[in-house]
Amino acid sequence: MKIETSGRRVVTDYTPWGLWLFACVFVASGLFVLAQMALGKGPSLSEPWALLGMLLLGLGHLGGGVWFYCTTPAVRCVLDYEAGLMTCTRTHLFGTTVLECPLSEVQGVEVPAEPDGEGGENYSLRLRTLGGPVILRSGGSPTKTGIHAERARLEAAMHHVMATCA
Repeated sequence: MKIETSGRRVVTDYTPWGLWLFACVFVASGLFVLAQMALGKGPSLSEPWALLGMLLLGLGHLGGGVWFYCTTPAVRCVLDYEAGLMTCTRTHLFGTTVLECPLSEVQGVEVPAEPDGEGGENYSLRLRTLGGPVILRSGGSPTKTGIHAERARLEAAMHHVMATCA
């Protein structure tokens, strides 16, 4: 995650390129399997179970890749101390959503740990606001040390900008 200060603004920018590339591999493999079926290079019609398996494999990969891409958006958050406004923009395959709230509602930065179902933990970096958490970074299984380092960098940037505003 990129964290920058510019005048009286703190800007965080997270684009999960690695995760998107992983999702593209699934989409491409799903399209490849479906294309093989469409071109008649798969099993013949006399083998319906093989055709069904190939269809499910292609659709599963295609759907899984699109789902994975949609659940890992790019997030850009601007904390503008001059205007007193926080603006978070989440961009994914089906569009962009923008969340704005007064900067006075931002209460802090948190790193909740959630079980991953395999005995480990997943971490995300969030801004805690009065209206609920705003996720800045999630996915990709960042390490506990790495995500807390990002939290410390963000908090330091926020404190630096607040100190220069005073």
